[in-house]
Amino acid sequence: MSHKYPDKASEINGILSELQSNWDDLQRVTRQRRDALNQAYTLHKFQADLHELDIWVADTIKRMDDSEPPTTISEAQAVLELHQERKAEIDGRQDIFKGLKDHGQKLLSINHDVKDNLEHLEELRQTLGNAWDNRRQKLTQAHQLQLFKEQADQADSWLATKEAFLNNDDLGESLSGVETLLRKHEEFEKMLASQLGRIEELEKFANEILSCEHADAGIIKQRLASVCTRRDKLKNSATARRKKLLESHHLHQFLRNIYEVDGWLHQKQQVAGDENYRDSSNLQSKIQKHAAFESELMANKGRVAAVVNEGEALIEENHYASKDIQERLDELEAEWRLLQETSELKKNRLNDAYQALLFGRSLDEFETWMDEVETQLQSEDHGKDLSSVANLLKRHTNLENDVLGHNEACESIKDTAASFQKSNHFLSDEIQKRALVTINRYHSLQEPMQIRRDNLEDAKLLHQFARDVEDELHWLSEKEPLAASNDLGSSLTTVQRLQKKHHALEAELLSREPVVASLVSRATVMIRSGHFAADKIEQLTKKLQEELSHLRDLASVRKLRLLDAVESQMVRNPDTFINIKLIIIILLLIYNNCYIKVT
Repeated sequence: MSHKYPDKASEINGILSELQSNWDDLQRVTRQRRDALNQAYTLHKFQADLHELDIWVADTIKRMDDSEPPTTISEAQAVLELHQERKAEIDGRQDIFKGLKDHGQKLLSINHDVKDNLEHLEELRQTLGNAWDNRRQKLTQAHQLQLFKEQADQADSWLATKEAFLNNDDLGESLSGVETLLRKHEEFEKMLASQLGRIEELEKFANEILSCEHADAGIIKQRLASVCTRRDKLKNSATARRKKLLESHHLHQFLRNIYEVDGWLHQKQQVAGDENYRDSSNLQSKIQKHAAFESELMANKGRVAAVVNEGEALIEENHYASKDIQERLDELEAEWRLLQETSELKKNRLNDAYQALLFGRSLDEFETWMDEVETQLQSEDHGKDLSSVANLLKRHTNLENDVLGHNEACESIKDTAASFQKSNHFLSDEIQKRALVTINRYHSLQEPMQIRRDNLEDAKLLHQFARDVEDELHWLSEKEPLAASNDLGSSLTTVQRLQKKHHALEAELLSREPVVASLVSRATVMIRSGHFAADKIEQLTKKLQEELSHLRDLASVRKLRLLDAVESQMVRNPDTFINIKLIIIILLLIYNNCYIKVT
């Protein structure tokens, strides 16, 4: 149009500019209106969403609070699971909260009242979260309470079964029975110690609950105290039961020990009461056995003392059977004293019996000695020769000295028998009787002993005489070859030497005659005194006289023959006649017991 109407071009452009300006204003107003409406919608939408969210929050909180508290663990778990599902629902709404918050943040520039809505939104979110947390805490506490109650119920049930085990008064009828009960109780205590952890866990669990300020803390504390009290009572009952069983075990051990000692005492009492000391056979062995018996008693003294100490220790510990234990101890000590007294009596009796045995042996030895003495005194052996008689006389002298020396032993026997009588020895009468018999027998030895001495003295005289006679006969027999010799010499000198020898023989023969005469005199005395060998003495005397006479005859013949031989030799040799004659005279003088001194 501007081109068409160029003259109107400015007007037309002015109108067009105004129209464009108005259009622009309309567009601007339209946009403003649209923006205002959009802002109003957005605000109302925000508020509507906020109100809706407020209603949902209130409904959710109401639904969470409307459920009844659980009464069982399963209910508590179900409620917790349901509450957890609500948590998922609430978490699902967190985007809405966030979106509304973001939307509200944007609306702050349009409407400052949105700030209050945002604060209400945040309050709703926090209220919902706090409500859920509070409810969750309550439900958790309710679940914990149910768990505690169930554990407490289990603990009570377990404690009830263990209390039933301890409600037993059986303490055993024997040591093996008590040991069986003790083993069972030890197993029970081990099991109890291992399972008491349940109570400790319960206590720990309760303390954890209580530390969180549980709403039902009073109920939990009361129930926990009840369980713990019951547990402590159970432990005390177990300890008391164990103490009772141990006391019963100690009692049965004591009874076993005292039964063993009592049986041993009865056995030893029989041994101690045995009067075997009245039999003297093997008495030393019996004394040794009794010494061993006393050693055994001393060795077992500690055993008896140990049992007594054991019983006294039980009494000091206030054992439930103290009265019975004391009675048994009194009986045991009485039996022990009786055994010691009986043993001491038997020891004394055995010593007495041994002394009696020794005395009897001394009597036996004394009697055996007297038997030997009597045997020697009754001996018919009076010796075969002088030396044997001398030995017999020496032995008899020793025997006499021995008998005399036994006089002190005889007096000792008398004194010992008297001491036995004085000490009331149980064999005093028998000992006294035998001692008197022995003493009388000893004194009766004097007479046969004197007879034996007389006989031996006579035998000595006999054998002395016989030996002297034998010596003379032997001398005579030795001289007989000289007197009966046919050697007369071959010369005058030889004959003269033979004569000289013969004169010496005649001199010896002459000197023997007093000896022979003395023997004959002694023989006469013995024969007249009634010597038991008078015949033999007479025969010896006769033989000696005959032999002496025979030797005299031979000497006389020998003398004459030598004289003849001298004469024969002088005839042959006259020069020596005078000397020979002188010699003959001297020999004749000697022969006739006439002695001259030739210088």
